[in-house]
Amino acid sequence: MLIKDYKDDKNWSTCGDELNTLGLAPNHFVTVILSHKDNIADIENINTAIETGTFHAYTTRYFAEIFDNVITIEQLIDNHRNDIYKKIHDDCPNIEFYHGSSEQALPDILKS
Repeated sequence: MLIKDYKDDKNWSTCGDELNTLGLAPNHFVTVILSHKDNIADIENINTAIETGTFHAYTTRYFAEIFDNVITIEQLIDNHRNDIYKKIHDDCPNIEFYHGSSEQALPDILKS
């Protein structure tokens, strides 16, 4: 995992006061990881993130910047989201998108 400096990220203006005050990352999930990084043994050797619930893939994109591999699972995919996910994958080939429920997809993902 890459510990990234987000001070110049363009998305700070869309964040609420809490994230701006913490100043770690303009994403809640990345902020949680960064705020606990000193308590996670060998964090720099963690190279895969698994996300359950892709939705608009905002967090997925942030994960793709700091992890070598990102696996994301979304159950509700319509044509619009599918097009968005394809575009994101073109920009971030280290993301694998899974369609289905997390409880069905995770056992297969965790075996590999």
